[in-house]
Amino acid sequence: MDDTVAPDERTLKRKRTRLLLGGIVVAVAGLAIAASAGKYYCPECTFNEPAAFGDTEMYIRSEVNQHVNSWVDSKGNPLDVTICNGTQCATYLYVKLSSVWLLKKLENSSWKGSGGGGMEGGGPGGGFGGDECSVVPKTGSACVSVNGVNHCQTIDSTYIDCGFGA
Repeated sequence: MDDTVAPDERTLKRKRTRLLLGGIVVAVAGLAIAASAGKYYCPECTFNEPAAFGDTEMYIRSEVNQHVNSWVDSKGNPLDVTICNGTQCATYLYVKLSSVWLLKKLENSSWKGSGGGGMEGGGPGGGFGGDECSVVPKTGSACVSVNGVNHCQTIDSTYIDCGFGA
């Protein structure tokens, strides 16, 4: 005779809720362990907002995006990027769901790049490509399965190309 008792609906719901809350805790903890996409020099960039807007956002989307294959690492953690304008350096953390970069740290710095600017260790300098910019659509998708429930999400990584590196 089998004495095992099948879990009731309330027990299953509690287990699913705990798994979901555990996933959220792991995702939030991942924000604190962000890898870096590098350090860049952009003399036109300003850091007056809590997120990258205006020239700073344009610079990240047009210049930095050329050097970043993905704004999340292999574990799904978002990358951060440091942009310097010659008087300050701002570190922005990429937010996957909204495709924006939030200001994480702002510090005074006279850093203007090494090897002529651009990425740490050399690379292209700052600036913009003029009127010849175009929007390049780019999407990806990710799926996760928890207790047989699948969840897929499309990630928009559209960027602006102003002819850098061409």
